[in-house]
Amino acid sequence: MSAVERMAVLAVCGWSGSGKTTLLEALIPLLRERGLRVAVIKNDAHGVEVDRPGKDSDRLFRAGASVVLRSPRESFARWHGEVVPDLPVLIRDLAARNDVVLVEGHKSTTLKKIWLLGADESEPPDGLDHIVRVLPRDGDRLGAALQEVVERVEAVGRNRRVLGGVLIGGESRRMGREKQLLEYDGHSLVENTVAALESQVDEIVLLGGGTVPSALAERPVLPDSHGMEGPMSGLISGLRWAPDLPWVMVSCDLPHLTSQGVGWLLDQRRPGRWAILPTGASGVVNPLCAVYEPQALPLLEELILSGSFAPKGLAVHPGVFCPTLPQSLEHEWRGVNTLDEYREICGGRGDSEIE
Repeated sequence: MSAVERMAVLAVCGWSGSGKTTLLEALIPLLRERGLRVAVIKNDAHGVEVDRPGKDSDRLFRAGASVVLRSPRESFARWHGEVVPDLPVLIRDLAARNDVVLVEGHKSTTLKKIWLLGADESEPPDGLDHIVRVLPRDGDRLGAALQEVVERVEAVGRNRRVLGGVLIGGESRRMGREKQLLEYDGHSLVENTVAALESQVDEIVLLGGGTVPSALAERPVLPDSHGMEGPMSGLISGLRWAPDLPWVMVSCDLPHLTSQGVGWLLDQRRPGRWAILPTGASGVVNPLCAVYEPQALPLLEELILSGSFAPKGLAVHPGVFCPTLPQSLEHEWRGVNTLDEYREICGGRGDSEIE
C-alpha cells in the first residue's frame, strides 16, 4: 500500500459539466461542520489564472519568483511550472495539515474516485479503475458523497497502526539519577510503562539516549533529535521516524500508569483531533502521556521554529483536544521528578536502595 493510499484522499471525477465543483462547494461546509479540515486540489488543463496583471504579486511572479501572499485570514501560493510538486507530494503535504484531501479531476490516477455521471451517461467510461461510488445526476448526490468521504476518513484513522513511544532521554537533573531505571513493584519504571502500553499499541519504541534495562534490550531505540531541548526532542524523533502513523507518547516516570489508562486515552481519538493532551482537575495540560496524530508533527515543528520547546503549547490549537481526566484515572498521570516525589508516590513499592 502506497503512502497516499494510507491517507484520507478521494478524487471527485466526471466529464466537464457533470457537476464536480457544484458538489464540492456544497460538500465542504458539511465536512467542516463535523470538525474536519478540508483541502482541495483542482486539475485545470487549460492553465491557471489567479492574479490580476499589474498587481504587485503578479509582477513578482512574472519576474521569475514563486510567490506566497499572506494576510491574517488567508494565504496564497503561486509556483512556476518547474517547481510545482508532483500530485503525490502535494497530497502528502496537504494531508499533513488537513483531515481529508479532495481532488477534483485526475481521473487517470490510482486515487479512489467518486464518479459523477453526465447527462448522457449511464455508467463510467471503460478503462477507469478505483471507482468506489457512481453518482447519477438525479438522487441525493450530496448525501452519498458525504457518506463516502466520512467513511473514508474514519476508515483511515481506524486502520492505521498505533505506535507507542516511551521517552527515556531526560537528564533527570532534579532526580539526580536516571528516572527510567528506578524500581516500582520489582521492575524499572520504564518496564512498567512498556507493560502499560503493550496491549494497547502495535509497536513500542524507546525514545532518547537514556540507559535501557536488559529486559528491554530487544526494543527499538531512536536517539533524540539534535538541536532541541527536553522531551520535545524525543517527540520529534518518533514522529519524524513514522510520520504517517499516530503515536501514544509517554514519559517514563508515571509509576501508576496502566493499560486501562492508555485505553481511555486512545478512546478519545476522533477524526479532526490532531492531538489529545489530557487535562487534570487543576487545569494543567499533560503532553507527555498523550496521543499525537500525523497532523501534530507540523504543529510541533512550528512551535520549535517559534523558539518554544514546550509541547503543551499545542493546547491552543483548534485541532487539539484537551479532555479532563476522569477522577479515577487522574493519579495515573502523576509523574515523579524528585526523590521526594518518588518516595511519596511509590511508598514502600519503590527502590529499596534509595536513601
